[in-house]
Formats: sequence, structure tokens, C-alpha cells
Amino acid sequence: MKSKGFTVIELMASFSIALVILIVLFNITLIMKDNMKEKEALTNLLIKKDNLSYKINENLKLKGLVSLQSCADGTYCYLFTYTDLTTDKLIYDTENKVITFSNYIFEITDDISVDNINIEENYMDVATSKYNGNFVINIPITMDERDYSIHILKFINSDDTLISI
Repeated sequence: MKSKGFTVIELMASFSIALVILIVLFNITLIMKDNMKEKEALTNLLIKKDNLSYKINENLKLKGLVSLQSCADGTYCYLFTYTDLTTDKLIYDTENKVITFSNYIFEITDDISVDNINIEENYMDVATSKYNGNFVINIPITMDERDYSIHILKFINSDDTLISI
């Protein structure tokens, strides 16, 4: 007598195999979702960082820096004055967790760590050079113990640019 259907054992084996495959695919989906969230957070950080760096560099290049000073209130604040007499402030607001420059706002999420912004100035004794000094803007940014800091180097002539930090 030939049977044209499936036995209960064959059905149970088929369902078990399908269930194992489904569980493996579900776990892979969860892992991929976590990876996607991490990569999205990193992408957002890199976009914010690049936008801030671009904005600072663009203003320094297009407007021409006349002076760079620390703000009077003692916070992490620097005042940029340009040749057209406009000004921009680079402010690290630790309380509200934002860095602002001009009209750009870099919001610092909980997974991002920012240390104190600092500016280092260096001068050389070179009388024949167009530039006799430089300054570096350091904005230390870390995420997942990886360094994504911003370092902007600008060459200056101390006769044309006043730096008082």
C-alpha cells in the first residue's frame, strides 16, 4: 500500500528544520540592526564633525582673520574677528552639550565625549617668510574610545593677526 502523504515524523522534522533556520535568521537580523545603529551614530558624528570643521576653515579662508581672543566670561569660548569686522564665536557649552560656531550647532549626544577645546599658538623667527606663526584649534572628540578630534591648522603673519588666548 503506497501512501501519497507525509508522515507525522516527516512533518515534525520539516518544521524543526524551518524553525532552526528562522531562529538563525532572526539572530542575524538583530545583530545587523545593532550594527546599523552603531554605524548610523558614527556617520552622524562624522557629518557633524566635518560640517563644523568646514565652517571654521571656510570662514578663516574667505574672511581673513584679524584677531583671535578668548572670551571674557572664562568659558570655553573664542572670538574670531575678520577683516570685514564681522565676528564669530566658537563656544563649547558643557551644560547644554553643544559646540557652536557662527550659525552652526554641533549637538553632543550621550555616546560622544568632548574634552575642552583649546587653541595653541606657535611663532617662528623667520623675517623673510610670509607667515611667521600658526595656531591650531583642537576640539577633542571621542566615541567608543576612538579619536575623532578636529585639528585645524592656520598659518598667520603676526603683523596682521593678533592672537591673545
